[in-house]
Amino acid sequence: MSTSDLSPTRESLLPALRRALDLAAGRAQLILDRYPNYLPMYTVGGKWGREGERWTHWCEGFFPGILWLLHHATGDASWRHPARSLSRRLEPRQHDRAVHDLGFLFFSTYLREYHQTGEPHLRDVLIQAGRTLALRRQKGGYLCSFLGPHSLFIDIMMNVGLVFWAARETGDADLFRVAREHCQTTARHLVRPDGSTAHEGLFDVETGQFLRQSTQQGWSPESTWARGLAWALYGFTTAWGLSAEDEFLPLRRPEWEGILMHGVYHFHKGLGVDESVAWGDYLFVEALVKAIAGKSEVG
Repeated sequence: MSTSDLSPTRESLLPALRRALDLAAGRAQLILDRYPNYLPMYTVGGKWGREGERWTHWCEGFFPGILWLLHHATGDASWRHPARSLSRRLEPRQHDRAVHDLGFLFFSTYLREYHQTGEPHLRDVLIQAGRTLALRRQKGGYLCSFLGPHSLFIDIMMNVGLVFWAARETGDADLFRVAREHCQTTARHLVRPDGSTAHEGLFDVETGQFLRQSTQQGWSPESTWARGLAWALYGFTTAWGLSAEDEFLPLRRPEWEGILMHGVYHFHKGLGVDESVAWGDYLFVEALVKAIAGKSEVG
């Protein structure tokens, strides 16, 4: 068996990826046909249109976002009308001050359409939505969750990019400062030293002082809610891309001298626990060199 048989290339994966996209397109068309004007959130028994409690209305942009993605990926104009029609239902929410989820709503819809059309009205809506989201800023330097001014969610990292985007489009330094402070506060209080994340942070509203970590979705305040960790990874990366602030994309605390972190030499003796280890660094570099060379033996 050759090395190429064990190392699939992008080209070799394309047929499977296209089949997956075809499946997604088929399911999207099923929703359009079976549930007209419907904005899905979650299935019940595998079926759409049966949702119970929605808690908050934060998912309405995802399905039209899929339609915009299909339109862009396939060039099929038939996706454009339903994508635009369902997106326009969200337009009044550019002024929605009851939720922290405006990035979810408008990045997946209006921003994707704006990238494809450049229509000025879409830009105006995005900027207003960013300004509305920025109004959630609290004394502690964060955008509060829908639960109230005392609450900071890790989820908001998926939405703060909208404030950065509006700041960049308008040159508004105050908007940029609000977005940057939110990211800094989130990193300081919700991202733990080991890289895990808390779902929620609680603050004293009067003083802005951080009180403690909490959770609405995770197992406990001390646990790592998997979706929240994904929100943090995606959100901080997006914040870095929109702000060019390297602090939001750290490879490691700056004084760390090893290459890989979180290795263990001898746990029971307490030696080299959660540290860099020489063999880990060696094998990582070896793997990099082999991957770049495209062969297993590199001298």
